[in-house]
Amino acid sequence: MSEQLSGDLGLWIPRDGDCILTEDGFLFYVFGYEHPEDRVFAFLKYIPRKFAKLFNLKYHGRTWNLAGETLVRPTKLYTPENYVRIIETLRRRFP
Repeated sequence: MSEQLSGDLGLWIPRDGDCILTEDGFLFYVFGYEHPEDRVFAFLKYIPRKFAKLFNLKYHGRTWNLAGETLVRPTKLYTPENYVRIIETLRRRFP
């Protein structure tokens, strides 16, 4: 199994704790050191505030700013209910 991904960044070996910022402004954190050849295991940690209402989640009162984007963070990232909401919303609204 290859742990190397190529693309605009050239050769990238994803490692636990790396961050992935999507074109839509979502910020994911990589977890683990072994990944499928064409994918990375990661979880959504920050959501652009402009998309927050789409996810039907509770958020911390604090905001973060990154590259001109205001981000919010769900209060509970790892509950089964929140995981389902996040996956459903990403699939439906951000395929």
